[in-house]
Amino acid sequence: MPDKKELRNNLVEKIEDFSLTVLLPLFFAFTGLRTKFGLLSSSGLWPVFFLILFVAVLGKLGGSAIASRLSGKSWMDSFSIGILMNTRGLMELIVLNIGYDLGVLSEEIFSMMVLMALTTTVMTGPGLKLIELFFTKRDTIVKPTLNSGILISFAQHTRGLELLKIAYGLFPEKKKERNVTAVHLSPDSNISESHAEKYESLSFTPLKELSKDLNVNLSTIYKTSTNITKDIVRIVNEGNYKLLLIGAARSFFSDDILGGKIRTILNETNCNTGILFSSQLQDIKNIHILFGREKDLELLQIAKRLAANYNSRLSIVDLNGSTNQPQIKQSLKKEKVKILTPVDWKQFDLILCDLDIWENHSEFRVDELPQGGGLLLIRSTDGFIIEA
Repeated sequence: MPDKKELRNNLVEKIEDFSLTVLLPLFFAFTGLRTKFGLLSSSGLWPVFFLILFVAVLGKLGGSAIASRLSGKSWMDSFSIGILMNTRGLMELIVLNIGYDLGVLSEEIFSMMVLMALTTTVMTGPGLKLIELFFTKRDTIVKPTLNSGILISFAQHTRGLELLKIAYGLFPEKKKERNVTAVHLSPDSNISESHAEKYESLSFTPLKELSKDLNVNLSTIYKTSTNITKDIVRIVNEGNYKLLLIGAARSFFSDDILGGKIRTILNETNCNTGILFSSQLQDIKNIHILFGREKDLELLQIAKRLAANYNSRLSIVDLNGSTNQPQIKQSLKKEKVKILTPVDWKQFDLILCDLDIWENHSEFRVDELPQGGGLLLIRSTDGFIIEA
């Protein structure tokens, strides 16, 4: 081929479709027609074929896996590389046909080698699935006692610190055991174990220091992941946690703070969930509840728990006049909580709102949150309050 990029690109564009749709199928058909698998039975060569297959798999899969492991890859990544390297395909068949045409390979050897190439190629998909299933089952997730703790999931350690502060505030003020599990997943399954240990340390060291100050029992889960959302859902569903705290994340295709991963997690789990949208959440001295229905009385109990732990001031904004209903009015009167008309959000450190109420009031905008403030959206499935 001439050493001119434009000419090569033009040639590829002109012949690629014809090659893939006509010439490639013809080549495979040609190879199949000249392959005589019946010779293996008539000559009793099946044991020889299985020996060839064993040596081929051992050499490619085993050799590649060991080399990858020695270079610092995890066993899962090493075996995956081995499976991929074990795949023979078009190039193998081309070489075999050339050898057969030159008389280097007999009909029997050619047939056995073609069958070996096809077998190792077909092994690739199922092999990768088996490796994923095997190592997924080996991932040990320590399950807490049913409904006993809080799971926080974060990407950046700064968000993890904010979620840990919220988690601490949700426990009863005098509760001795505050069990929190922090999970951080790296979206790169190709990093070496040494780098994974470094990322794990960077992610969890600040949280461990804060957990000591707050007297929280912190457990950690770290792993690399090719599908973070799927793994978070699995951890939540298998862990039997009382509630999940997670940071909000906008979808690339919309301004919805529940878009992308968050929406999927909400749809595929049935756990009490708190979604935090914050702008570097700092001190929690002023807590504000967006009140829209009787069910939001539970928000009041959550806010009271946070206020007790952080010595915060508490107030309510009535969104639709629901606080004037006799039953709600009586309950709020007992709590002695200040009820406000809609005010500027900037005077509050943390705002609590039911997820359904938030989604039904499009006038609320998270970009109005002050620096150092946060919005906690609550999805309660079986009671958000952690018992004493």
